[in-house]
Amino acid sequence: MATETLSGSVVTDGPVTVRGWLEILDRTGKVARRFPLSGDLLQIGRAYDNDIVIDDPYVSPHHVTISWHEGLARIVDLDSLNGVYFGVREERRPQGLVENDGLFRLGRTTLRFRRHDCPLPDTLVDRPIHAPLRLIERPWVLVLVYFGAVLYQGFDYYLGSSEAVEHVRMVTEQVALVAVVMAWAALWSFPSRLLLGRWNFLIHCGIAAVAIMLQAGVDTITGFICYMLDSDGGLNFTRQAGLWLILLAALYAHMRYLVTVAARRVFSWAAGITATLMVLAVLVQYLDAQEFSTNPQFDITLKPPPLRLVSGISRKAFVAELEELRDASDVETAEGENTP
Repeated sequence: MATETLSGSVVTDGPVTVRGWLEILDRTGKVARRFPLSGDLLQIGRAYDNDIVIDDPYVSPHHVTISWHEGLARIVDLDSLNGVYFGVREERRPQGLVENDGLFRLGRTTLRFRRHDCPLPDTLVDRPIHAPLRLIERPWVLVLVYFGAVLYQGFDYYLGSSEAVEHVRMVTEQVALVAVVMAWAALWSFPSRLLLGRWNFLIHCGIAAVAIMLQAGVDTITGFICYMLDSDGGLNFTRQAGLWLILLAALYAHMRYLVTVAARRVFSWAAGITATLMVLAVLVQYLDAQEFSTNPQFDITLKPPPLRLVSGISRKAFVAELEELRDASDVETAEGENTP
């Protein structure tokens, strides 16, 4: 059970030297409250005459005492109903010594002891407000991103359609795009709320929208480049490379608004997830390629002929290649029919 209503104080005539801290942890492991330990004997329980009051119905009115013993916290059970559980394994004992950064549990409340000289992790570098990633936090940037994603999707459908434009279908695709972005952002918002205490839903929506626009832009640019250079064979590779790089950047951006750890560590997590997904995708593609399929697999780009920078094969050579393929196919078919 969460412990949020906590109070306690030690009245002394002179200044109190803090020798350690007693931390009350919430369900996610984050610190809810801290109480200084001066070395004097403190009593913890649910009754209001304790030095530290814990609002937990599973804690006895006078549950334990905590004192200082050779740099360690000494916990003594006061014949409580539910006892005291020490360490990660939660061993129940009537008393025990808790080392620095050690845990113990009273009822359903987890507490952690830390000395005053407990080592701290390195201070994180705060990104300035004008940093590229933090631009997504600004409302006007989010509005531009959302509008740009929907507008780009509409133009892509309109310009890429080879049939009469169906306005209902175009609107339906926009609604589907918005639904996908919101669902993806929701998957990141819930853990963000648990770990950071903030939803950041609109920010995660903005990151997803930017990733979608970047992916569409990469597909368009690589399509034009491969067409101009007559390198359709490299179209699939360049698109796949762009997809995985954008996914890596999107995961990194999402995680930066999910956990408060060093940027290098977040990048390593994002890179690990991206590499795992890439290996799985390559494996699936390899297995699919081993199976017989009547559907031809090829890359094709249709662009205006004046954009070509190199000359491709002539129409005569193309027809000749088709005739050679047809003759070879006829020969293989005849051999197959004559084989007993």
